[in-house]
Amino acid sequence: MTILEKRQWAVGRVQYWWERLQINYNKQLGSPPSVRFNNTKQTAGLAYSSINMIKLSDHFLSNETQQDYDQTIAHEVCHIFADRLFKCNCHHNWRWQNIMKSLGLSPDRCHSYTSAKPRTHRKSSLLMKCGCGKEVLIGAKNQRKLFAGTTLWTSCCRQKITCEKLVEMK
Repeated sequence: MTILEKRQWAVGRVQYWWERLQINYNKQLGSPPSVRFNNTKQTAGLAYSSINMIKLSDHFLSNETQQDYDQTIAHEVCHIFADRLFKCNCHHNWRWQNIMKSLGLSPDRCHSYTSAKPRTHRKSSLLMKCGCGKEVLIGAKNQRKLFAGTTLWTSCCRQKITCEKLVEMK
């Protein structure tokens, strides 16, 4: 299949998922999102509700199976549908999750595609081992807040972050 054929398939899937959601929720929320393509190797898709557009990655479209990438397409369509239905930005909240589940899909926030370019962390990041055992990355902005005396808490177990618990990344 050529990249043009894959793009046509992806646009068709956007329309398919949009129509399914309108039927599932018995709501006519206008035309399906338009689709643009880029070649990013980290982000499989992005939804822009304010302009009714989805960006999909040619890289993932070419390197992942259609079955796997269809989940990403549905994920992005659900963002726009949820935002229109509830008239607010739903991000990955319970409303968006329920819409994904209504399609029989797993409401995963991130993909785990093997063709993804690994993210690299800047040397200015610091790593903290949390009380629950999870490693927490502290970026430059939060480091400044921390060293200025602001109290920060981990998102995983709400443990207070202190300077003694920080370890510089190598």
